[in-house]
Amino acid sequence: MLTMIPCNILDVTFVKWLDTELDKRNLNRSQLARKAGISHASLSIIYSGDRNPGVEVCTAIANALKLPPEPVYRMAGLLPPERKDEPSFDELKFWYNQMTPDEQEEFLELGRLKVELRNRRKKGKRLTQPKSELT
Repeated sequence: MLTMIPCNILDVTFVKWLDTELDKRNLNRSQLARKAGISHASLSIIYSGDRNPGVEVCTAIANALKLPPEPVYRMAGLLPPERKDEPSFDELKFWYNQMTPDEQEEFLELGRLKVELRNRRKKGKRLTQPKSELT
């Protein structure tokens, strides 16, 4: 069940976050509206706190800012906040889904290799192959 955060709580957090994201990219609200394909009026209503941004607007904002949609949904109150004790996989999932199947497999192989190397370091094993194995 989706629980919406009331506008009077949400507007300050979302708007402040959105302004920060725009500043990072040297964008203004008009440019965001144009890039996101949303009306200036819709953006103004969100900024005034009269309405929460919905899924479609958040998705459009995420695409315009080249962000995964989940963090935008969280800031808008459409998803619950992430727990601090859990790692965030939103960005990894976002980039993974942009890859071809071959790139996805390569990405997974790199992850497996990274874990294997860490485990070898913990056990004190050599990380390089002997020269005889390289030829």
